[in-house]
Amino acid sequence: MQGQTKEQLLDALSGKSEAIFEKGLKDLKANKDVVCFDECKLDYDRITKLVDVIPSNSSVKEISFNNCDMSKGETAYLLANIASFDKLESLSFKGNDVGLEASEALGVYVCKTQSLKKLDVSSNKMPPPAVINIFHGVSESNLEEINMDDNPASDENVSDFVRLISNI
Repeated sequence: MQGQTKEQLLDALSGKSEAIFEKGLKDLKANKDVVCFDECKLDYDRITKLVDVIPSNSSVKEISFNNCDMSKGETAYLLANIASFDKLESLSFKGNDVGLEASEALGVYVCKTQSLKKLDVSSNKMPPPAVINIFHGVSESNLEEINMDDNPASDENVSDFVRLISNI
């Protein structure tokens, strides 16, 4: 992409993001098993559009929102509005910004969605209390696999997690 201005590069990336988003919406409307929004900038407007097209009896089994450049508030908003994915088996939120509010919503979602078997929340810059919120949801879930790599951790987090898991 030699010779392009910064504005041209940003326009190209914006167009790519829009194409990814539109394909994800199309797959969601068609009730496909796997829906991907990876590398798509998700802001409040797009999340609202996404939530509006979720089929009431969604049969989506796997959905990913990896590297969507969502803020803590946008992540929390999305998580609070995807409850109708009650058949979901795999949820990936890798590379976003999951803060306390979003982690609480995620912990509740993981606990309530008994079909969920796999969760990836790696590389989310989660502070230790956010990690704990997710652990609480995990302790009451049917998860078989969870990836929380590349998030801040402490000995206290590990101790709390071991205590929670031992109560299962």
